[in-house]
Amino acid sequence: MFPCSAECTGGFGNCGGAALQSLSPVRKCADNVQKHVGAFCSFLSYIAGLSLLAIMVLTVVNVILRIPSTPIRGSVELSSLLFGIVFAFGVGLVTIKDEHIAVDLITQKMPLRVRNILGSIMALLGLGLWILIGWRTLVYGIGQYRIGEYDPILWNMRIAPWRFVLVFGLAIL
Repeated sequence: MFPCSAECTGGFGNCGGAALQSLSPVRKCADNVQKHVGAFCSFLSYIAGLSLLAIMVLTVVNVILRIPSTPIRGSVELSSLLFGIVFAFGVGLVTIKDEHIAVDLITQKMPLRVRNILGSIMALLGLGLWILIGWRTLVYGIGQYRIGEYDPILWNMRIAPWRFVLVFGLAIL
């Protein structure tokens, strides 16, 4: 980090002084991309919230309709597909806002440099894991699309588009 000048209000290392002037266009571009991706992820999180609301309404109505023995056909399957949207469209905003749940009982006692190194390693491992999950989900969805897999309980609804929605959400992550 570079010490800030007196006119900088950003604190230590956040001022874009002479040493950081060359990074200014890159930083502006990164900030611009993050702003637009954040707005898009915010929009997707509203869709995730509506999907969660649909799951809640579906579950309540299904429980009420079980009393006279006429539950909603396919409610469990539809809830599972909607939960895929909740996850895929909600995780991007959580990642951008850095609001994941973290337990740091062990790492908080480590020196800052060790924590930063471990954080970088964990971020790379996490990125690799999500890339692997996204890739395999895409391959699985393509396979479902090719064979025309459908869910007979959900009015012969095709399954592959739901998998592609999950892949899209993971790509935004």
